[in-house]
Amino acid sequence: MQVHTQHYDAKMFLIIDKVTYLAVLVHIILIAIFTFYNLIDLAILNIFSTLAWLYGRDLNNDGNQPMAIIFLSAEAIIHAIFAVAILGWQSGFQYYLLTALIFNLFRHNITLTQTLGLITIFLGTFTTLHFFTADETYTKLTPFMYDFIFYANMLIALTVMCFITYTFNQATTDAETTITQRANTDYLTGLHTRRSFSDDVDGDIKRSLINKKDSVVIMADIDHFKSINDTYGHDSGDKVLKEIAQRLKENLRFCDKVYRWGGEEFLIVLTNISLEDAKQVAQTLREDVQAATFIFNDIEVHITMTFGIAPLNEKHPDINTVIKQADSALYKGKQNGRNCIILADQDRFKTVNCSHRQTLTSHAILSGI
Repeated sequence: MQVHTQHYDAKMFLIIDKVTYLAVLVHIILIAIFTFYNLIDLAILNIFSTLAWLYGRDLNNDGNQPMAIIFLSAEAIIHAIFAVAILGWQSGFQYYLLTALIFNLFRHNITLTQTLGLITIFLGTFTTLHFFTADETYTKLTPFMYDFIFYANMLIALTVMCFITYTFNQATTDAETTITQRANTDYLTGLHTRRSFSDDVDGDIKRSLINKKDSVVIMADIDHFKSINDTYGHDSGDKVLKEIAQRLKENLRFCDKVYRWGGEEFLIVLTNISLEDAKQVAQTLREDVQAATFIFNDIEVHITMTFGIAPLNEKHPDINTVIKQADSALYKGKQNGRNCIILADQDRFKTVNCSHRQTLTSHAILSGI
């Protein structure tokens, strides 16, 4: 299968794929109607139109999207011309030209020149059809049948155009949502990004302050992470980041947020929680990380983290200041030997919990070294 990726448009792919079902349904209904009224030539025309839409969908699925667009546009135009030529202007088939126009105007790479060209072709075809068929009637059709077909075609054309517009808008919304999610999600760890933090400040964090609920900010950093990268390689470092991120998420509540703040540093926001409970959460995180075992090149490696805690409440409502306090507490923990939890209490720092375990240990599990 040859995929023309240079001209591929995901939105147009969805439009063609979904509109095909509607178009095939419409043509099948028209086949039944024209067969019932013994208008065999028009029934045959709609059989070919049905096959054309199915073939156009195959072209689209095979990656030949430009050809699919040309083919389906030609089908709509030819169908409109033949139907109007047979039944006359009063049949309303000329409105199918509008569907072809709208269909093409939603192409993502269409230029102004192409747009003006399409409109010119549409107006020229529309005017020509009117000039030659305005007074034409089909003797087998009664006035009631003409009215029925005319309004049915208007309804079909409007439905198709609305469906195309809806599909395009839905695809655009989905694409924007995907882009936002990717921008706000760290590709390696799956955590929230620093960029997404500003949106959350105006959300859960702001609501907690308004409702006078205490929150706590925790800055956490992997100890000796540079040594892991230098000794075992960046792939090993990535493995550590992913595992640590997973352990952090598993030990937090649904309402809590953890962000990859930068490199091996993480920001954790605990909302609606007391300071004592937040200390316990940090202790649980520290112990869980310390209990993890990594194997790099047959070497068993243990990782630890240092945590800095700062309260976010009515007395300390500024989130940026609180983050700086938590970061200062983290820095103090690094100075105190790492693998510990430090609480920022105004201008003072208090050690909440500290382990004397070596922060980066390893031994060869196969060689016995």
